[in-house]
Amino acid sequence: MPDLISKLQYKNYERGEFSHECKRSLQETIQLIKDFPWETQRIHTDIQATGPSVTVQNDRGEYLKVGLYFNDKYCLYLFDRYGHVLEFHTPDLDSVCRLVEDFYNGCLDATKFEKQVFVVAGRGHFATNDFIYKASVWRMLALSWPFIAYFLMFVYFLILSPFEIAWIPALFVLPIAWLLARIFVRYLHYRKCFLQVSNANNIFKFGIAPHIKTYDKRDIEKIISYMPGGNRNPNLFCVFEICFKSGEIIKVSNLIISSTTFLGKFEGINFEDGKRNSLRVL
Repeated sequence: MPDLISKLQYKNYERGEFSHECKRSLQETIQLIKDFPWETQRIHTDIQATGPSVTVQNDRGEYLKVGLYFNDKYCLYLFDRYGHVLEFHTPDLDSVCRLVEDFYNGCLDATKFEKQVFVVAGRGHFATNDFIYKASVWRMLALSWPFIAYFLMFVYFLILSPFEIAWIPALFVLPIAWLLARIFVRYLHYRKCFLQVSNANNIFKFGIAPHIKTYDKRDIEKIISYMPGGNRNPNLFCVFEICFKSGEIIKVSNLIISSTTFLGKFEGINFEDGKRNSLRVL
């Protein structure tokens, strides 16, 4: 019987976040399931595919995930090779362990499972995510589109305007062009940046290769967020200054990671609103 990859997920983990991932024998995985703190993890836990669980993966790209269900039951999620997510509910760990043994032996009876039709990001609940974030052209364009739209509009007016009044739209074209150029220059800087961070793991990495440093969230004193005019719209440019107790400061822009995602990664840390506009510190 081959060893299979198994891994753990706790209730404060996000989708695709796992720990203690390695190859284990059947006996080791069974012990992992029995030792998992099911009762304490059940408290205030949403019943869903991402949550307190033990996941096993075979060489065919299939996953069997042992999670929690209502009324002190357990839910086994099967992600098959066709991308389907199926569920089976059982009241005790003994039947869970028997199904895990069948999965190890390659003889799991999938007909016992009920197919789930409405599952968002099915594979994402089972596969391990590396949580690496980098700037992209598409994110830059998505954040810049209001400025691009205004720029094109005033260029259009400039082209159609008589020479005598062409200076009026030109007054708008030039500063917007300068702003777009500044955004593009900052994108060229941020596209070299590497950020790896997840919700539950206190350790994260940031920097420009090959000078990528490892940081600890517990060493953060505060995070200063700079939004346009104090606006928390996630579709506008945002810059976050992560201030460490050592005095070191690093800047992370939502050119790299969306502001909503960033805020979720650093829950429990003191956030302050910056007094400058984000476009000045971009």
